[in-house]
Amino acid sequence: MENSLDAGSNHIHITIIAGDLELVKIKDDGHGIHFEDLPLVCERHATRKIKDFRDLYFLNAFRFLGEALVTISYVADVTVVSKTDKSLCGY
Repeated sequence: MENSLDAGSNHIHITIIAGDLELVKIKDDGHGIHFEDLPLVCERHATRKIKDFRDLYFLNAFRFLGEALVTISYVADVTVVSKTDKSLCGY
């Protein structure tokens, strides 16, 4: 959910089936992940929030910096579907 908030989402819809063991689905209206970045979403420290060292001082995020999805992917099957406002379709 922090990823959704970091992406500027105004609406976040969470679906949980069979407790948290079967499915946890998070759908939001954030800015989305670019197609070329999708292979990186479950890699450690993969973030576009930091371009140089000074960005650490002005970071307006939950500070997980690429750790949330990778941690979840160690213990669960993760599927990420995303669409940016400039994309014709989601991936």
